[in-house]
Amino acid sequence: MAVLDDVDAGEVRSAWLEAQSRYLSADAAGAIDYLAQTFKGRKGNEYEWITNWLSRALNKAVPERMEPYGLAARDIIEYLPVDVLVPGCGGKSWGELRHEHDAAEGRWDRSKGLHDFKSWLRHSYGADTSVANIRKAAEAMDTVPEEFTRLGYRLREISVRPRSS
Repeated sequence: MAVLDDVDAGEVRSAWLEAQSRYLSADAAGAIDYLAQTFKGRKGNEYEWITNWLSRALNKAVPERMEPYGLAARDIIEYLPVDVLVPGCGGKSWGELRHEHDAAEGRWDRSKGLHDFKSWLRHSYGADTSVANIRKAAEAMDTVPEEFTRLGYRLREISVRPRSS
């Protein structure tokens, strides 16, 4: 299982189901082409990575062993308390920060990496996304997001599934 952020989870799941269907219809090359075409031109390295990962599974004839799992949030840090990671944001929510970042898209200085959300947060608000501070933010949480609970259940289901030979 690969847990992905910054992708459209529904789109990835749907594309993978279609690719598996094509593969099972004895069209491995068509399945791989379908994945490549579906995700062609998408922003972010995640789509390139998922295309390569799933295509390798089809090439190795083990698609049943792969399961992409997309998170709803565009970045994993958006599940953590914003005030711990971005104390200089003046009480803004992750949604407000994301909206502000997206609205500035045409004005980003790409040479400073400001197209990347975390880089923009560090530059604009002095965010601390170090491993130590992410751990501190995780420890400050008082509940586990429901999405992570569902992921845990799914992992448990997969772990007891019989392996095909």
